[in-house]
Amino acid sequence: MIHGFGCSWTAGAELTTWKHLYLHFLGEEYINYAKQGICLGQVLHILISNINKIKSTDTVILDLPPDARMLDEDAEQGFYTVSTYQLEKYERLLCNKTLEWFRYHHALCIYTIQKLLDDIGCKYLMWHTYGRLEYKKYNLPIDDTKFLSTSSMTEILNGHQGDFDNYPSVLEQSVMHGVELADGGITGDIFTGIYFEGCENHPNELGHRKIAELILHKIG
Repeated sequence: MIHGFGCSWTAGAELTTWKHLYLHFLGEEYINYAKQGICLGQVLHILISNINKIKSTDTVILDLPPDARMLDEDAEQGFYTVSTYQLEKYERLLCNKTLEWFRYHHALCIYTIQKLLDDIGCKYLMWHTYGRLEYKKYNLPIDDTKFLSTSSMTEILNGHQGDFDNYPSVLEQSVMHGVELADGGITGDIFTGIYFEGCENHPNELGHRKIAELILHKIG
């Protein structure tokens, strides 16, 4: 059994059918827990909520959303994600946080996810949608071998023609300066080539087939 977690890329945004999703091309039965637009903190919360369903013989695939999104909670909605396009609410949560807060909490989520899955003993693989992963400075025992690549999936699919620099310059240039670009995906400049053709800021069917190919090559 494969368990998929993540944001819009694993949720199948802009695809016309779930049969074009990369999880479908892995050739095994799967459960998809991904939700469009969520932050890594909410991915972690969904994982924790379903952790008892994962067995040591299973495989878990996780896409890591950009660090610019924030987790919030209230009595009505429970845990939910606030993104930069929700500018008023986002700025309220931002307060006096610096870029360091975003990097640190992103790293903590990555470590916690790995620890939970290591304790189960299952096979798992992580990959990130766009931007850089900056976690080494915090000295957390994060296993680099559990990542599909040091490059983002966007950069892999567009032939290394560019990427959002979510760690930290896009965030710094946006929310800190009042421009709503921190979450990426607003401009299609980096979503180019055959794997994005016909979509605004997510991979098409061919892109999902390529993602599945990369995953299978990595985990067998």
